[in-house]
Amino acid sequence: MRASATGRPQPTTLARVAVVLVALLVTTSTVAAATTTFAADSTESLSTNDSVLALEPTSTVASTSTSTQTQATSKKVDVVFVMDRSDSMNTERYQLANELQTFQRTLLERDVDARFGLVTYTSSATVRQPFTSDFDAIENAMIFTPAGNTERASDAILKATEMNYRSDAQRVIVLITDEDDDSDAATRAEATDRLKDYTFLSVSPSSASASACDVHSPPCDSSTDNELRTLADDVAGDWLSIDADAERTMERVATNVFTAVNAPENSGSDSQTQFEVGPNINVVEQSVNRTEIEVGESVEFNVTLHNKGLVEGTYRLFLTTNGELLAEKRVTVDRLSETSTTLVHRFDQAGDFKMVLSNQRVDVVHVNEPYPTSIDVTTNDARDRLQATVADANAGVPVTVDLPSATILAGTGNELTSVTVDSRRNAANVKHDLAFDMTLERIEAPPEGTPAIESDARAIRYLSVTSSLSTAELRSVTFEFLRSGDDVEIYRYDSDAGEWMQLTQRPVDGAPGHVVASTSRLSTFALVVDDPALSVGSVDVGATNVTEGDLVTASITVTNNGTRAQSYDATVSLDGESIETKFVEVPAGETITVPMSFVATDAGTYDLAVAGVDQGQLQVDPAPTTSEPTTSEPTTNEPTTTEPAGDDAVADGSTPGFSIVVALVALIAAALLVARRR
Repeated sequence: MRASATGRPQPTTLARVAVVLVALLVTTSTVAAATTTFAADSTESLSTNDSVLALEPTSTVASTSTSTQTQATSKKVDVVFVMDRSDSMNTERYQLANELQTFQRTLLERDVDARFGLVTYTSSATVRQPFTSDFDAIENAMIFTPAGNTERASDAILKATEMNYRSDAQRVIVLITDEDDDSDAATRAEATDRLKDYTFLSVSPSSASASACDVHSPPCDSSTDNELRTLADDVAGDWLSIDADAERTMERVATNVFTAVNAPENSGSDSQTQFEVGPNINVVEQSVNRTEIEVGESVEFNVTLHNKGLVEGTYRLFLTTNGELLAEKRVTVDRLSETSTTLVHRFDQAGDFKMVLSNQRVDVVHVNEPYPTSIDVTTNDARDRLQATVADANAGVPVTVDLPSATILAGTGNELTSVTVDSRRNAANVKHDLAFDMTLERIEAPPEGTPAIESDARAIRYLSVTSSLSTAELRSVTFEFLRSGDDVEIYRYDSDAGEWMQLTQRPVDGAPGHVVASTSRLSTFALVVDDPALSVGSVDVGATNVTEGDLVTASITVTNNGTRAQSYDATVSLDGESIETKFVEVPAGETITVPMSFVATDAGTYDLAVAGVDQGQLQVDPAPTTSEPTTSEPTTNEPTTTEPAGDDAVADGSTPGFSIVVALVALIAAALLVARRR
C-alpha cells in the first residue's frame, strides 16, 4: 500500500471490511423488503443500537404515506467482485468470503437466483473465479497471495464486463480498493462506456491525494476527486468511501443492489427498506499467548465472537500474515451470545510476522533462531552410573539426552543410547526456563521393598532411574536401546499396583534391533534377556562330486546360549526331501558338532541342504563299467595220455605221445648218471 500523499492515516482494516460485509447483509434485507414488511407488535425486540426495526413478517403488505411496495417476482442477478490484489488489500477478501454463504442463502430464500464471480488485479487483471453459485468455490477463490502495488482498476473493470453473464440477469460490478486508478486515460474511457449497461459500485478512497496521486500515471490531479469516484458518477453508479461509517455504507449498498434486482416491478417508485433479522457475528476480542518465540514453536491466537443476531450463524476465521493463509476455522455462534475459540500456528522459520486474524491486526510475532539446550552427562569410574544435568530447556518440548557407552546393561546384549524427557513444568511460562537432573544406575538387586522379578531368563539387569522432576511434572520418559539380537523385555515396577509392568517396545525407523520404550513414571526397571533359540554356527560339507556308492559327509555346529538344555533336529535333504535326520541334545551354554552322512545311491544332480541351509548342488556320477575275467583249469600231476596227431588230435589241445617222451628222457638221464660213477 502506498503512503498517503497528505500523511492522513489509512482507514482501519475493520472499517474497510465493514463496508463490504454490511453491504452484503443489507442487500439480503432489501431484497426481502420487496416481499414483506415486519409487524410492529412483534413478540421479541432488540434495542435500536442493534439496528433492528422489526422482527416477524406479517401476511399483509403494508403501505406508507410516501411509497407503495410492489411484491417482487423471481429475479436473476450476476455479481462480480473486482478486488485490488495489492499488498495493502491482502485481508479484505477473507471477510468478504466469510459472508458470501449467508448472503446467497438469504437471496435464495427470497427467490433471487444469484451467481458470483471474482476478478483480481494489480498491473493486470485475472478472472479468478468465473460465475458460480458454489459457496466453497467462491471462498477458495478469495484465498490468494497479494502481489504488486500498481493497480489498473479500469483494466480490471473491462475484464469483469467480458465475463459470461446470463442474458436475463441483472449485472452488478462491485469494485473494492484502497487506491485510485493506474490505468491510462483511453482504458478508463472505454471502461466508462461499458459500465453504462451495469449497476456499478465503487468502494475506494474519497480523494486523489489520499491515494498517492503523486506517483500515479496521468491524468492525475491531486485537487480533484479520486478517479474511481469520478468514474462512478460518469456511469450513474454509486461511490462508497472505503472509510465511511459502516451503517451509512450499508444503506447505500442496499439501495444500489435492491434497485438492480427489483427496478422493473417498482416502476421507478420509491421503496421502503426494512432490515431482515439474521446472524450478525463480529470479533469482539482477540489475543495472542506470546509474541517472542523460537523456530519450531507454536503460538495460540484466541478469539471471542459475538452474535448480535436473532438466529444462529457460522463465522469463518482466517489467520494470515503477509497475505498468506496460515490457518482457518468455522465457528458456530448461537443467537445473542458469545463464544471463544483458538487457532494455533507453528512457525518454522525465523522472522517478524505481522499477524492478521479475520481482517483485524493481532500483533507482531517475533520468531528467533533456536539456541541449544544445555545438557551435561557424567559417569562414575565403573561407568555403571550416569547422571544428566539439563538446563535452559523448553517446558512442553521433549529433551533428548544422548548417553555415552557405559556398563549399565553389560551382559544383556543391549546398549542404552539415549533418554528423552517430556515435561509439563511451567509450560505456559517463558521458554528456556526448565532445568532438571536425571540419574541412571545399575543395581545388583531391586531396592528394599521391591521384589525381584520372577523369571528363568538367561540374564536380568536392574536399573534405577530418578529425576528432580516430580511425577506431576513428568509427561513421559522414552528409553532408546540397541539390541544385539537376543529377545529382551523391559519392565517397570509399579509400586501402586505392587507388580512389575512390561513396557511396550517399538522399532525405530523399522529396524528390529533399534527400539524405544516409554513410560510416564520413573522407578526401578528390569531388563530380562530371554533364552534365545538354538543357533547354527557353521555347516561343513565334504565332497560334493561323488560316485554312486560313495559316502557323503557333513557336520553342523550348534550353540545353546540358554540356561537349560535344548533339543535340536539336524537334517540333510536332497531336492527338498529329507534323507537323513538326527536328534541331539545341546547342553546349556555349550556348542556341539553334529556329524551327518549318507550313501549316494543314484546318479544325478541334486540340490543339497544341511540344517536347512542351501549348500549348492551334489553331483553323483555313475559307477565305471568292467569286462568278465577268463577262468583257467587247475593243472594235475597225473600223466596225460598221448593221442595220435592229425585228425586224431585231442579236442583239449594236448599233444599225443607226450608221456612216452618224458619216460625216455628219464631213462637216458639215469644211464648217464651210472656211467659217470664208473
